[in-house]
Amino acid sequence: MAPPIYVRGGLWTNIEDQILKAAVQKYGVHQWSKIASLLQKKNARQCEIRWNEYLNPTLNFEEFTKEEDKKLLELVRTLPNQWRTISELMGRPSQQCIERYNILLETELSKTDGEATTSANSAISTSFGFKPNEIHPSAETQKAKPDNDELDEDEREMLSEARARLLNTQGKKATRKVRERMLEESKRIAQIQKRRELKQAGINTSLKKSKKKYENEIDYNADVVYEIVPPAVLYDVTRENERTQKALQDFERNIAKKGKRKFKDDGEKESSPRKRSRDKRPNKEDNKETSMSITSNDSVLLNDMKKPVLNLSAPRADGENLSVSSNNTNDAVLVKKYLTECFSALPTPKNDFEILWEDSDDDDEQEIVSEEDDNSIKVQESEQLYELPMETFDIVDSSMIPSIIADPKNEFEEEYNKLIKDARTRAKPTISKEHLQIWDDLNEEIQKDISGRTSLTNPEVQISTDTNLDELRAQIQKYQQRISNYDEQLHIIKPLVENNEQICNTIIRSLIPELKSKQLKYYTRYYMFMKEQKHIKKRTK
Repeated sequence: MAPPIYVRGGLWTNIEDQILKAAVQKYGVHQWSKIASLLQKKNARQCEIRWNEYLNPTLNFEEFTKEEDKKLLELVRTLPNQWRTISELMGRPSQQCIERYNILLETELSKTDGEATTSANSAISTSFGFKPNEIHPSAETQKAKPDNDELDEDEREMLSEARARLLNTQGKKATRKVRERMLEESKRIAQIQKRRELKQAGINTSLKKSKKKYENEIDYNADVVYEIVPPAVLYDVTRENERTQKALQDFERNIAKKGKRKFKDDGEKESSPRKRSRDKRPNKEDNKETSMSITSNDSVLLNDMKKPVLNLSAPRADGENLSVSSNNTNDAVLVKKYLTECFSALPTPKNDFEILWEDSDDDDEQEIVSEEDDNSIKVQESEQLYELPMETFDIVDSSMIPSIIADPKNEFEEEYNKLIKDARTRAKPTISKEHLQIWDDLNEEIQKDISGRTSLTNPEVQISTDTNLDELRAQIQKYQQRISNYDEQLHIIKPLVENNEQICNTIIRSLIPELKSKQLKYYTRYYMFMKEQKHIKKRTK
């Protein structure tokens, strides 16, 4: 019987639409011949038109607006019969544009010609109608035909084949390799079965070793799977290996001669006398008799003992003669006598000793000397401190020093607090030895003047003021001169103080924050470096 001839075309069914959507999702929009191979009644061109004209989800199937109608008419005037370009400009399928243009023409004709023309147009439209079994020229743009309750055999075959091909995600090469692997496995199993049958017949054969694809590939027939070889030791074990190899060869020879079952039966026969000897155990009555005989005859057990026999001395007193002493007082007297005898045997004592009292005067003198030395050392240290030059950054205004952080959270804040404490301790200015000497001299002179003035009465003071005006003027001039000297010294000190203030400001405002940021960068990078080193060591291991 000749195969049926399919006329490719006609209305699309719902199953064909579903297959086309799935095929486009897998193969894309360019491999239409491969997609058409899944559908028996459609070719590649028809599949492409169906997708581009009806199934594409980006298509616009809404009703035409007045603006779109005007645009369509203008495009048809400018581009006659160029429906592909018109459809692209309109953003709609070409068949939809054609149908809409025909509807617009019909409406225009009906308005102009009237009823006569409408009857003629209706006759023309009916003449272009199609019967159900005829091929529709624009079938790709029509709605899909609904499925029947029961599918035909052809449709079932098409659906099953399309499902199998679309679900196969491996491809031709992968399926071929799986098939080859299964073939090799079946060949190997057949060879093993053949070898077993030949071995039972008494013919020893060996399997051909297949070529290894890589060095670490395991041959499950020849190699021991995941064999762990014992490490080499200091002692020579070649004889032990030879012995085990010989025992293995004997075992294989016995199995080859007698077979596995016969070899087991022989082993059971050999073990039977052992079982018999176990069964022939003596009873309790026999044990009593044998124990009596063993105690009399020590030749069997005592000679086989590993431990040597103990050689104990003979007892001095029998158990019958021993008794507990009733008089404890006699024992105490005997002990006292024994102790007196021991002490009498000692030599006579010699009373050659003297009591020496320790003299505390030397210690007191030493303490006084040590105190004097300590005082002299302290004086020397204070003098050395006065001789040292005055540091420029000691004179710091306490108002310029920032406050301490109350709760330091890390090392940098603790270091910051330490720096501020050091600055606060150095805030008070130190005074040189010369300034102190001048201050003491002035103090003494003022005290003398005050004491002299308080000792005099009022009339005496008036007389002294009248008589000693020249002396007072001289003293005032002297003090004025001193004050001018101090002013000059102050003029020298003021720029130093300003200089120190500037230095402190630069340290506190710029240098300390910069130091803090650099320390933080250093510690973070150092921490990163240590972590990297640790991980590098782990990787190298």
